[in-house]
Amino acid sequence: MEITPAFYENRGLSRIDSGAGGGYNVPIVSFDDVTHLDGHTIAIKIDVKGYELEVLAGAKLFFGRNRGYAQIEALDNRIAANIIERMAAFGWRLVGRHGINLRFERQRFVVAFMT
Repeated sequence: MEITPAFYENRGLSRIDSGAGGGYNVPIVSFDDVTHLDGHTIAIKIDVKGYELEVLAGAKLFFGRNRGYAQIEALDNRIAANIIERMAAFGWRLVGRHGINLRFERQRFVVAFMT
């Protein structure tokens, strides 16, 4: 994949393209592949300009095995509904919404034992 830089005034608006040119190649990896936390209390903010569901798809273990607080940006109500559903599947509950920011928490987690 390729990252195309945004205008100098706001680099946060850079975007991922499929190699259309004008950017630079970067590896795409899942959050679970690079973050190995298990049983921790975490605080995380996800603000990736429309790629929130892709981040969550690659963070199943991270959210499933940890507790804490998460703030996730949702640019519209359809995306917000999908994020809320995905986080609920991980065991996290929505505790508030401030504009485009959804706030979640997970105070406890259940450890499943395989027999």
